[in-house]
Amino acid sequence: MACCTTCGPVRAETSDGWHSLFDGQSLDGWKASEHADTWRVEDGCLVGNGERSHLFYAGPVGDHDFRNFELVAEVRTEQFTNSGIFIHTAYQQSGWPK
Repeated sequence: MACCTTCGPVRAETSDGWHSLFDGQSLDGWKASEHADTWRVEDGCLVGNGERSHLFYAGPVGDHDFRNFELVAEVRTEQFTNSGIFIHTAYQQSGWPK
């Protein structure tokens, strides 16, 4: 079991400016792999706690193909947590992202 918390807005830049990818209230626009119940939103944060699961952006911004972007993450983990951020990774239902 692992716990990972990421807070704040997640945004992508387009020709019109910055667009939010995470609304801070729901998992709308995100798709979890196996064990989707690992993920929840709590106090404006993405929280993962449970069996292995990966959260992929599946919303409408940029057709999921981002270029020239900035990533800022505030992450809290606990001892023995296995966590990471994958970029330009296609959705897969199970296993570790390839």
